[in-house]
Amino acid sequence: MKSEPVPTGASGICDSAGSGASRQNLAYAYAVSGKKAEVEKLLAEVLKQKRISETGVAGICANLATKGKAFEWLEKAYGYRTIGLGSTLRTDPTFDPPRPDPRFASLLRRTNLEP
Repeated sequence: MKSEPVPTGASGICDSAGSGASRQNLAYAYAVSGKKAEVEKLLAEVLKQKRISETGVAGICANLATKGKAFEWLEKAYGYRTIGLGSTLRTDPTFDPPRPDPRFASLLRRTNLEP
C-alpha cells in the first residue's frame, strides 16, 4: 500500500475544532498512511475525552495493524449496543483489515448479520 502524505496543515483541523471526532478522523488518516507515532499521540488525546466512539477507535486500531486492540474496542461497542454496529462492520471498508479474522465473523453473527 502506497503511503500518501497528509495534507499540510491537517493537524490544524484538530487544533481549531478540538473535538474528539476530528481527532479520531485525523488519527484514522494517519493510520492508513502508516504514521504510527502520530496515531499514538492523537489516540492518547482521544482516549482522554469523555465521549469516545468505540467503533471509531476500533477502526483506527484495525488500520494500524493492531487487530487485538481493534477487537477489544469492537467488543466494547457491541457491549454498549452501539446503533448500526452490524451494518457498519458489514459495509465499511475501514474494517477490511480484520475481516478475515474468525473473531470478525463471530461479531457479525452476534449482531445478527452473517459474514
